[in-house]
Amino acid sequence: MAFRTTVLLVLGLLVLGGCTSATQPDSPQGASAESGGSARPTGGESAGCAVSAVRKDPLPAGLGGGFSDPNVPPPWMGDDNFVAVLFYAENDDPTLKPGGEFPGGKQTKILWLIRDAVGPLTIQGSAPGPQGDFTQKIDGSGSYPSIVVVPREGCWTIDATVDGRHVGSIVLPAA
Repeated sequence: MAFRTTVLLVLGLLVLGGCTSATQPDSPQGASAESGGSARPTGGESAGCAVSAVRKDPLPAGLGGGFSDPNVPPPWMGDDNFVAVLFYAENDDPTLKPGGEFPGGKQTKILWLIRDAVGPLTIQGSAPGPQGDFTQKIDGSGSYPSIVVVPREGCWTIDATVDGRHVGSIVLPAA
C-alpha cells in the first residue's frame, strides 16, 4: 500500500510540474504569455513562445541613471550591457499590443539602455507567419526612448543593433 501511495504522489507531482512555467535567464528564450484577462507568466515557455525573463532587480551599474530610485526600477529585460525597460508592463506582464497602443491610450513604451553605444539604434522584429517583420530606427546615444509597434499578434523576437553591431535581443508576446 505504501508503494502505491508513493507512486501516486510522484505521478501527481509530475503532472503538476508539467502545468507550470519555468523561469529562464534572459535571452531570446524566456517567459511566455497567454491571451485573456488573467495574470501572465513572467518567465518560462508557454504556447510555443519563449519570452525573455522580466526582471525587477536593480538595473546594471551605469545603466540606471535618471530613475527616481534605481534600486526599484520598472520591469525590464536584458543583461549588464543591454536593457529594455518596459514602461507599459502592468503587473510585470510583457505582452505588447499590436499597433503600439492599448485601449485607453497607453502606449508600448520601451526605453533601451545600451552600454557604450554611440549613434542611432535599429530594432528589427520578427515573428512566424505573415507580416512577420518590422524595423524601427531610434535616434540617441546609449539611451533610446521608443514606442515599439508590432504589426500583429504573435511571438516577437526583437534584435537591437547600433552602428551595425548587434547589442542584444529580447522575445515578447503580442496579443
